[in-house]
Amino acid sequence: MKKGKGKSKENGDISELKQKQEVVTQKFASIVHYSGPLPPPEQLDKYNLIVKEGAERIFVMAEKEQIHRHKIEEIAIKTELKYLKIGQYFGGGIGILSMFIGAVLAFYGHDIVAGTFVTIGVGGLAVTFVVGKNQK
Repeated sequence: MKKGKGKSKENGDISELKQKQEVVTQKFASIVHYSGPLPPPEQLDKYNLIVKEGAERIFVMAEKEQIHRHKIEEIAIKTELKYLKIGQYFGGGIGILSMFIGAVLAFYGHDIVAGTFVTIGVGGLAVTFVVGKNQK
């Protein structure tokens, strides 16, 4: 550093920095996540402040949604059972029909055709039954 009149270069830099003070602002964000049909109790109080009986309305909405969901699941289960029964009736009908046709063919002396017909009809049902059990 040189001695002499005036300000030194270092003192000038410091004074410039003091003059160029910057305001730094920080922003914070917070994310709250909850799972389920209802928000946490702290948030329910805030809903009551915004909307009259807001928390009660949220509970009613959740209850209606649950009732609706149960009805839909009940309909889906009943429909699936209905189609399973229809499939069993058709499968049983095909089995009985193939055995009947095989018996008629055998009665008229077409033993090979009768055996083939019964084997394909009943064997197809057996394969479908086994494959259906394995898929579940």
